[in-house]
Order: sequence, then structure tokens, then C-alpha cells
Amino acid sequence: MKKQINNKLAALIIFILVVIILVALYYAKNPEGPILEDTYREAIKRVVVVKAEDNGSLLVMDDNPRYPSVYRIRASKDREYKQGNELLIHYNGYVMESYPAQFSHITKTEFVKEKSDIEIPESILKSCYNSEKNIRVTIHEISDSGIALFIVDANKYPYNYSHNYTINKKVKNKDYKEKGEIIGENTKNTIAGYTRNRSRICLGRSK
Repeated sequence: MKKQINNKLAALIIFILVVIILVALYYAKNPEGPILEDTYREAIKRVVVVKAEDNGSLLVMDDNPRYPSVYRIRASKDREYKQGNELLIHYNGYVMESYPAQFSHITKTEFVKEKSDIEIPESILKSCYNSEKNIRVTIHEISDSGIALFIVDANKYPYNYSHNYTINKKVKNKDYKEKGEIIGENTKNTIAGYTRNRSRICLGRSK
């Protein structure tokens, strides 16, 4: 009786191992996983390349005339892409809600022409090429009534930023023995806040 149980257990273990091996082989050949027949629908999206990124991916824009959307796709290694290339993206009809958006399953990327007739809006060019990291702000002069700044913009397109600045008076906290300052003063209704950080100029993109 015990021998029969051991034989059944061994057979069950072998069956499980075979199933695991078959599943592993399937996913090795199909990394995207299975696509359900009843939910799959092929779709084609016409896009134009906005930017080829250093990591090998592309930022592309669809051909919606009023509200174009930007997507990130993986570029084919056998072709060098540049801004203005027109492509056809064959995919399963679904878009992942990421930023930028991504097609969930691309089956083919078809090159159409070198220079697309689709015009890329300046707002999309700025959003894809501009970064706050490429702006350097230094304080030239500061007083109780104003501030003078040097702003160096190294972006490909001019970065739109707001010119709203706040000057806070720093008051040394006489009761605090370590290095640091507090912002503001104690009043009947408020208590000054302590900070170890120096004042910074924060840029906010304006519309």
C-alpha cells in the first residue's frame, strides 16, 4: 500500500515538472504571453517620430488633428529614426495608461516615409525636448524689495516658466544652539518654522 502511494506521488511530481517545463518553453518563445482570441483586435495607428531617445525608444505623436497624443515605443534596431519619420504601428488595439502612453502589444512597426506631412505642434516639441534640469538660475542681487536673477536656458526650445518669486525674511532663532535659521517670526497666532535648507528658486512651467 505504501509503495503504491509513493508511486502515485512520484508520478504527480513528474507531471508537475513537465507542465512547468512546457509553460517555461512557451513563454520563452512568446514573451508577451498568450492573447485571448475573443479579446484580440488588430488596430493600426499612424504616427510621426517626435524624438529618438538615447535608450533606443521613440517618442511618437499620432495623427489626431485636434488633440494629438504622445506615445513611447521601442524602435527597431535595424533602422535609424529621426524627427519627422512617419510610421504605421500595428498593435492589438489597447493602450497602457502610462506617461507617455504605450501600445500594449505591437506586432509590427512599418516605415512609411522619411518626412511626414503631419506637423508636430510646438507644444509637443517643448514637452518632449525641454526639461527644468537644463535651466540654471543664480541670484545676482537680493534686497528687501526685489531680486535680480541670471537665468541660463540650455533647452533646445525656450522653456516657458512663470516669473513669480517670494522673498522670505530669515530670522535667527536665538534659542536654537545648532546651525540653522527659522523662517518668519513668532506672533500671537503663528509660530516660526525652522529649516536647515537655504532658500531656492523653483521654476514652474507656465502655459
